[in-house]
Amino acid sequence: MERNAMIIIDTHVLIWLRSNATDRLSPSAKKVIENADIIGIPAICLWEVAMLSAKGRITLHLPFYDWFDEIFDDPRYQLIPINIAIAERSGDLSMHGDPADRLIVATALIYGTKLVSADRLIRDLGILSVIW
Repeated sequence: MERNAMIIIDTHVLIWLRSNATDRLSPSAKKVIENADIIGIPAICLWEVAMLSAKGRITLHLPFYDWFDEIFDDPRYQLIPINIAIAERSGDLSMHGDPADRLIVATALIYGTKLVSADRLIRDLGILSVIW
């Protein structure tokens, strides 16, 4: 299997990986994650996890800060901050208005890498390589 220097993962993929729900991942998604040297987590994913947790839509097995600290104990996981290029690209996208999705897509585009996502709206954009 081909190595991927870096991939970007969507928020739901991060949650499934961290909650031992990897059975929800497609075989292609599992394979690309296993073979990635770097698994990029867009900074907006932190906000999405915080909001989902606060609203009771997900339950974290650890307090929020510890949940993320544990992720970054694995050197393959890297937080990708929002920078000027990502912010600008997210505003130029011809897609639905969800700001988190726009920033995740823009991150993958700016970094020129594949995005792992089950989100059909993102997969149907046709502007980036989405693995599912």
